[in-house]
Formats: sequence, C-alpha cells, structure tokens
Amino acid sequence: MLFVPVVMFADEPNTKPSIVEEITADGDNSVVMPDKLLQRLLPSTGKESSGQSSGESVKKVGKKIVGYRVQIFSSNNAKSAKSEASSKARQSMSRFPQYRSYVTYSSPYWKVRVGDFQTSQEASSAAAALRGTFGSQVCVVRDYVNAK
Repeated sequence: MLFVPVVMFADEPNTKPSIVEEITADGDNSVVMPDKLLQRLLPSTGKESSGQSSGESVKKVGKKIVGYRVQIFSSNNAKSAKSEASSKARQSMSRFPQYRSYVTYSSPYWKVRVGDFQTSQEASSAAAALRGTFGSQVCVVRDYVNAK
C-alpha cells in the first residue's frame, strides 16, 4: 500500500522554477562587480578616454562606460524587496520615460537605478527631479552605463 503513493509523487512534474528562472523572470538584470574583476573578465579594448569638460575621466569597457546613475530604491527585505523594486521601476518608467530603469540584485540588496549619465552634474539634475516622486532615498551613484 505504501508503494502506490511514492510512484504517484515520482510521476508528478516539478513545478517549482529554478533560481535562475526566478531571478531573470522580470527582464533585464545587471551584475555589479569591482572594476578590477571586470577588467580581468573583459578583453582590453584600448578605448580609454578622458576629456570631459568637468575634468572627469570616462573609461570605456566594451559598450559600457564608467558613469553615473540615480538610485531610487534599495532594500534587503527578503519578503518584499524584489516586488517593490519591480514596482518602483515601472513607476519610474511611466513618470520619467526619458530615463531607462535598471533593477539589480547584489546580495542581499535589490536596487533600482535610473539613467545613463556621463557626468555627475547630469545625474544630479535628474536626481532633483526624481526626488519629488521617490523621496529622500534618491542618490547619485557611480556605475557602468550604456555608451550613447
């Protein structure tokens, strides 16, 4: 009698998604890593340039450059952070369509960052506009951004 239930469980399909499917289900994901590790992983492009009018240097790494984004959300709440981050990203895209939103997970934090700015001045002016909607948690951070 005990043999029948075991066979029934073995025939049931596994409905639980893998960790990779769970993390990538919401679309784009970014991996945040130290500069030295990124330099070791990517081939040298020889496309380092400086010459920003503000004196800031821009280092090109593949299709990305070192620049700035505006962080509008960061949380490590295991139960709600992922859904809150997705919600904030949608809210950002609907209210500020000129800026692209990026949801990232860097253990244990879910973060939402907005924009691809080459200078901190550009990011600061965007942060001022975003602060009205997202509050005092808004801050400018250095990040790899998409080259224009």
